[in-house]
Amino acid sequence: MKILVLGGTKEAKTIAEALHSQGLTVVYSLAGVTSAPSPSAGYGTRNGGFGGVDGLVSYLQVQAIDQVVDATHPYAARISQHALQATRQCQVPLYTYQRAAWAPEPGDHWVMAHDWEDIVHKLQAYRRPLFTLGLQPLEKAEDRRADQVWFVRTLPSPDRHPAEGPQLRRIMDQGPFRLSAERALFNEIQPDVLVSKNSGGASVHNKIRVARERGIFVIMLARPPQPKTSGSYTSINTLLDALMG
Repeated sequence: MKILVLGGTKEAKTIAEALHSQGLTVVYSLAGVTSAPSPSAGYGTRNGGFGGVDGLVSYLQVQAIDQVVDATHPYAARISQHALQATRQCQVPLYTYQRAAWAPEPGDHWVMAHDWEDIVHKLQAYRRPLFTLGLQPLEKAEDRRADQVWFVRTLPSPDRHPAEGPQLRRIMDQGPFRLSAERALFNEIQPDVLVSKNSGGASVHNKIRVARERGIFVIMLARPPQPKTSGSYTSINTLLDALMG
């Protein structure tokens, strides 16, 4: 059996390694934003997009893929939709894995937002937001109110974004983020609100803890709806049982 794992997360690598260890042929694919497994992993890897739905259909057919596992980031909605459409056309089973979402804990102050426009509306009461949404705030810099200073944390990049400036400050860093480092960041920039995705997992959760400690509100961007597939899982072991059962 040949399985395509759509990755880009720590859990996706774990899934690929587990399937490979059971003697299955695995191809691990990622868009190129995150690091690929080392060549010693033992299974096939590919980098870059497929070229839309048609490109993914062609890949599934040419490579004779038997099953697809979508273990991409919970907010990677485009590739998830492409995977759904392509596997339906090819009649290939599609399984999805998403790490469990965070839930508010005592002392948290969360406000849910459904999209970027909703975030901008909810930001009207604040002047120093810290965004952990990736590049989107830089691309939407025209929505910044004149008296606001935006702090935007993104993955490291050698290129300066044209929107960067005194009122829109980019912080380039990559998780996992230690609790002490998050506390130091909040002390340095003094945000009055945190704008976050509900990514789940432990590696980037400490920002939520620090916001709780400081009594700062969190504008939480809701996850995109999951497509209906052959099976959706938040447990890696349960997913593996379904794939190899």
